[in-house]
Amino acid sequence: MTKDLRELVGGVWKDVLDLDVVNDDDDFFELGGDSMQAVDVVYRLRDAGVDLKVGDFFAHPTLHELSTAISVAASAA
Repeated sequence: MTKDLRELVGGVWKDVLDLDVVNDDDDFFELGGDSMQAVDVVYRLRDAGVDLKVGDFFAHPTLHELSTAISVAASAA
């Protein structure tokens, strides 16, 4: 996982959840996120060029897990 990708994903989370800080081990849903906000995150990341499915987001709810899954999928493509 690259730092840029982690910062991109974290930045989207902060925008959607209206937070100042998001840490690698933070769980989106434990931070107060819900399924509609998760869909918003997925669409924002897609707009930024990240190939992500909604199911991927639910399978990897922490910032570290999601960023790593995106990186691994991009490497395999």
